[in-house]
Amino acid sequence: MTLAEKASQMVSSQAPAIPRLGIPAYGWWNEALHGVSRLQTAPSGNATTLFSTTSYPIDLSLGASWDPNLMYREASAISDEAREVVPNNSLDLDFYSPTINLARDPRWGRDDETFSEDPLLTAAIAGQFVNGMEGKDRNGDLLPAGGGYLKTITTLKHFAANNSEINRRTGSADMDDRTLREYYTAQFRRIVQQAHPGSVMSSYNSVNGTPAAANVYLMDRLMRQTFGFTGYITSDCDAIFEMVRSHHWQPPNMTRPINNTERHAYAMSAGEDLDCNAGYRDNFNYRTSVPEAVGSGIRTQTDTFNEGDVDTSLVRLFTARMKLGEFDDVDHQPWVTAARARVPKGTWVNADNATSTNHAVTETPERLALAREAGAKSLVLLKNSAKLLPLHVPSSGPYRVAVIGYLANPASMYLGGYSSTQGPNGVAKEVTPYVGIRNAVQAIDPDATVDFLPGFTGTLTTAASLATIDPAAVDAAANYDAVIVYTGTDAGTATEDRDRTTLALPGAQADLINQVAARNPHTVAVMETIGQVDVTGFEPNVPAMLWSSYNGQRKGEALADVLLGDVNPSGHLPFIWYQSIGQIPDITDYAIRPTATSPGRTYMYFKGPLSYPFGHGLSYTDFAYANLRVQMPGSTPTTRCARASTSPTRARSPAAPSCSSTSPRPTPRPRSSARSSA
Repeated sequence: MTLAEKASQMVSSQAPAIPRLGIPAYGWWNEALHGVSRLQTAPSGNATTLFSTTSYPIDLSLGASWDPNLMYREASAISDEAREVVPNNSLDLDFYSPTINLARDPRWGRDDETFSEDPLLTAAIAGQFVNGMEGKDRNGDLLPAGGGYLKTITTLKHFAANNSEINRRTGSADMDDRTLREYYTAQFRRIVQQAHPGSVMSSYNSVNGTPAAANVYLMDRLMRQTFGFTGYITSDCDAIFEMVRSHHWQPPNMTRPINNTERHAYAMSAGEDLDCNAGYRDNFNYRTSVPEAVGSGIRTQTDTFNEGDVDTSLVRLFTARMKLGEFDDVDHQPWVTAARARVPKGTWVNADNATSTNHAVTETPERLALAREAGAKSLVLLKNSAKLLPLHVPSSGPYRVAVIGYLANPASMYLGGYSSTQGPNGVAKEVTPYVGIRNAVQAIDPDATVDFLPGFTGTLTTAASLATIDPAAVDAAANYDAVIVYTGTDAGTATEDRDRTTLALPGAQADLINQVAARNPHTVAVMETIGQVDVTGFEPNVPAMLWSSYNGQRKGEALADVLLGDVNPSGHLPFIWYQSIGQIPDITDYAIRPTATSPGRTYMYFKGPLSYPFGHGLSYTDFAYANLRVQMPGSTPTTRCARASTSPTRARSPAAPSCSSTSPRPTPRPRSSARSSA
C-alpha cells in the first residue's frame, strides 16, 4: 500500500475499498450492547441504527443476574444475529461493545450500560459477553465450530475512568496509581487475560492530565505491557479531535499545545491504532493527516513519528480482519454458512415499515424466549413483607389485578441505550409489563380481570411527564385483590451526554406509590430504572418491591414470571443502594477511598447508611447457612450444603440449596448460623 492508502484504512467511518488489492470497504463502528443495533453502512458519519433486531435486557440487568453463563448464552445469540445482518455475512464485524466502566456513581448517565460497581463481578459477566460474541468457549478459546475464525470482535470500552457525562470530553479523571490499577482498570485486566478480546476503545477524558487517546501509560504500559493485550485500540468518536478542541493538551516535551496534525502523530505513536472519525469531528483525521504527519518529523513521547508507526497499527487492524475470515473463502466458512442457513444470503434489509420490511425475521422465538429468561433472572426482589409475592391467582372465579403507571403500557417502550429501532413487526413482538401480567394472570384464571390505569393525567410521553396523579386511579386501587405500581426512568432522565442530578423517581411516581399503597395493602412497587433511586419516602409504606434496569423487549413476560412464581427471583444488586444523593461525593471526583472530606465510594469503602447493600436480593425460598469454611489454596475441597425450604409457590424451578466448597483444614473459628433469604 501507499502511505495514503494505509492512512485511509485507519478510520472507522469507513475504511474505503482498495480494488487493486482486493480489499473491500470496511465499517469499523458497529454496536451490540444488548443486541446488534448499529452498523457502519455509510461512508461517513455515525453508525446506522438497525430496525427490528432482538433487544435483550441491558448490561446492568445482566449484572444483576450474577450469572456469567446467562451472559454467555445471550452474547452467543447476539453474535449469531450479527452474522445474519452484516454485509455478505462477513464484513463490518467489529462491535463497540461491551461498556465495562464501573457504576461507581448512580448519577452517571450511562449506568445502564455498565454491569456493576465491582471490578470482579464486571469482569466475570462481561468476560462471557466477549467469549459469546467472539465465538469462543467459556475459557476464552476458539470454538471448533468456527473453523478457526472469530465470529465477531468485541471492543472493551472506555479505557479508562470515563463515567461522568458532565465532563466526559473535557475533564481529567485524577487519582493515585493504586486506584487506577486496583479499581478503574482491574476489570479490563481480568477480561484481557481471561477472554482475550480483539479490541479496546480509549476514552474521551484525560487521566491525570494526559488525554486517554494519547496516553502512553494507559495504552502501552498498562494495556499492552502489563495486561498482555495483543489486539487493536480504537479512539472514541472523536477523542483525538478533542485533544485539541477540549483538552488543549500540551505534551511534556512541547512548549505549546499540539495542533491538528500533531494530534494524530501523538495518538498513533502512543498506541491508538484506529481513529473513530465521527460524532464531534472536524476535517482532520488519520486519513487526511497521517501522511502529512509522517513527512513532518514530529517528535512524540515515544519517537519521531514515521511510517513504521503507521505499519504497526495497520498490521493490528488487518490481523483483526483476517481473524474474521473476510480475505478467505467466506462461502465455505462455518459462521457464514450457518448464518445463511438461518437467513438466506442477501434477503435481510435494514427496514421495517410500510413499504420495505425485514419482517423482524431475526427476532426468532428462541431469541425472544432468551430475552424473557434473562429479564426474569435479572429482577431483584428488594422487599417482600408478609410474603405478598408470589401472587396467588385462583384457577377460576373473580380475581382483580390493577397495573398502574404509564410506563407499564407506554405508547413506545423504552429499551435502553444503543437499542435497535423496533418497526411495526418488531413492536408486534414486544410485550409490555401490563400485557405480560394480563396474559399470565388470565392464563391461570380466564375469569380474572386485569386493568391498566395510567395513573397520571396530561400529555404522557416520558417519565418526567408523569407529574400529575390521577385521583380516580388512586381511588380505584382499593377495589383490587392486588395492585402493581410500575415506575421508572428513561432517556429523558439520563443518557449518554447527560447525567442525573437527582436520585428521585421522575415526576410524581414516588407519590403515586404512596397513595396507592395507602388504599390497598396488597401493593407491589416495580422500578425499572437506570440505577439506584431514592426509595426512602415510600419503601416503609409498600409491602413488596422489585427492581431491574431496562429489561428488554419481553420485559412484560419476565416480570409476570416472577410476580406469579413461575420463576423464583434470583437477582442481586450489583451495587450498593445509597439512601440519598447527599451521601455521594461530586461526580467528577474519581477518588474511591474515604478521606477527611469524602465518605468514599462503592461497597468496598462507603460506610454510611444504605437502603440496600451490595448483593442484596431476596427470593421465595428460605435458606439457613451453617458450618461455613474457607477453602485454602492447594487443599482438597469438599461440599457442604445449607438446608433450604421452598415456600409454596408456582415456581417450576425453585432455587437449589446453597452449597459451599470447603476444606477439612485449617479449621476456622466456629461461626454462628445465619438465616437469610437468598
